[in-house]
Amino acid sequence: MTAWLTLIVAVATLFAGSSPELIELFDAANSTDMNGRQLSVTFTEEGTVTDLRRVAQTGGMAMVESSGGATMVGNGVLYKDDLTAAAMPAAAPMEFSDRYDVTIEPTARGTEASIWEAGALRARYVFGDDGALAMSEVFAADGSLFRMQMLIPDGDEVPGFAMDEMPEPDMMVEASSGLLPAMPAYQAGPVYEAPAGGVQRFYTDGLFRFSVFAFPVRTSIVGMEIHETEYDGRDGYHRSYGPTTTSVTWHGADHTYVVVGDLPPDHLAAVIGELPRPASQNWFARMWRKLFG
Repeated sequence: MTAWLTLIVAVATLFAGSSPELIELFDAANSTDMNGRQLSVTFTEEGTVTDLRRVAQTGGMAMVESSGGATMVGNGVLYKDDLTAAAMPAAAPMEFSDRYDVTIEPTARGTEASIWEAGALRARYVFGDDGALAMSEVFAADGSLFRMQMLIPDGDEVPGFAMDEMPEPDMMVEASSGLLPAMPAYQAGPVYEAPAGGVQRFYTDGLFRFSVFAFPVRTSIVGMEIHETEYDGRDGYHRSYGPTTTSVTWHGADHTYVVVGDLPPDHLAAVIGELPRPASQNWFARMWRKLFG
C-alpha cells in the first residue's frame, strides 16, 4: 500500500510551459549519472524530520536505498525491492502555472533556479557543474524553510542497473469515479484504480505535485509514523512525513482519504480544504480520545 501511495509523486517530472532553461536544467539532472547520499531535512510543527539514504542514478533510472529497502524509479515505473508497484501510462504534458515566476543565475554554489509566487520565494534548486541537482529547498508561505535536500557525492563509480531482469510493469487502470474533484490552481490527470478497492488521481501546478486517494471507509493505512493534527480548526486528520513528501489521512463519512505530495504546508491545507472533512465524532468519543488517546 505504501509503495502505491508514493508512486505517482515519485515518477512525476517537471512539466511543460515553464522557463525553457529550467526544463533543460531538469532534463540534464534527470539524465546525469551520479552516486552518493541524499540528506533530507523537513521542518514541521511536530519537530525536525531528517533522513539520510544512498542514491544512485544512471540511464534515467534512480535507485534509493534505505533501512526500508531499495526503490528504483524512472521512466514512469516504480520498483520496490525488485517488485513492480505500478507503471503510469503516458499522458499529455501539463503546464507550469502562470502564478509562478522563474529566475535563473550562476552562483558560487552552481546554477540556481528560484521560483517565486506573488513575490515570495517558494522553491530554489541548485544544479552542479556536472548537471546533477545538488540541492533543493521549499519554503513555507511566511518565507521559512520547510524542506531541504542535499546531494553528498561519494565519488564511487555509479552502479549499473540490471533492467532486463526487472519484471514487466503492471499498467495502472483508469476508473470511473466522481470522488476526486477538480482542484483550483492545479491540473488533474485521469482517475485510476488503487489497491483495496480505492481510486487515485494525480494533480500538479508544474512545480508541486500530489495524489489524492479515496478508499472504502475505515481502510487502514499502515507503514507511516502518524501525528494527529487539525485543518481549518477541525481534528481527525493524521499527518506523516517522508524524505520528499507529506501524507495526510482521514476517515470521512463514506470514504477514507489520503493526500500525499511535495506541497508546502499552506498549499497542502488549501488542497485538503477542497475535500470532504473527517466524519464527526459524538461528544463521548471526542472526550474519550482526548483523555485516553
